[in-house]
Amino acid sequence: FAKLVNNVKLNENLRVREVVVLSNGKKRVYDENDGYVDVDRVVFACPANAVGNILKNHGTLEEIILSTPVYADDHHPSSGHM
Repeated sequence: FAKLVNNVKLNENLRVREVVVLSNGKKRVYDENDGYVDVDRVVFACPANAVGNILKNHGTLEEIILSTPVYADDHHPSSGHM
């Protein structure tokens, strides 16, 4: 993990409320305290459907892709999901 975040400003224990892609290509990341930061890249470390809720103004294809994954631990073993 230390190598992954080397030379990266990392904010932990802060909920991202919304990400908007700006006209210049940067991403504006709003946090739970109504603060924001403009960045080049955003890495989402959460379930895909959460990304669909956070990433604003995405299209129909992105919505389908982000809402399709099913996570095994969201199902009871008797349902056949592994």
